[in-house]
Amino acid sequence: MRSSLEGANCADLPAFVVDKYFDCNTRLEPFRAKVAKAICENCVVLVDCVDQTLVMPRLPARGIIAGMSIPEIERARSWLSYEHGIRDRVPPFDRPEWLPLSEASNTVEQWRTEQDPDEPRPQM
Repeated sequence: MRSSLEGANCADLPAFVVDKYFDCNTRLEPFRAKVAKAICENCVVLVDCVDQTLVMPRLPARGIIAGMSIPEIERARSWLSYEHGIRDRVPPFDRPEWLPLSEASNTVEQWRTEQDPDEPRPQM
């Protein structure tokens, strides 16, 4: 997956490197997935890349995008759909810790903790 973001670590990589590492089967090729994630890890545009990835209309079937595997992206997107009212049911897996709370979620959490001060505060 080639990035369209200026200055991305993956932007200047040769096409065969991008294909080899970013378009890997993460379950069968864990080393290649780790290499792709390492390339993304300290990228200066990672936050923007994650934002774009979370709203992509179609995800590829496999690979690494924005330092995440496709299943990791799908889990985050499920939580975002739930938090934005698009999905009615709470996803059956834990919310990714790295996923920032939306403004609406922050407001609800604030109201919840004001109503019951004994409630644990969310990690921001």
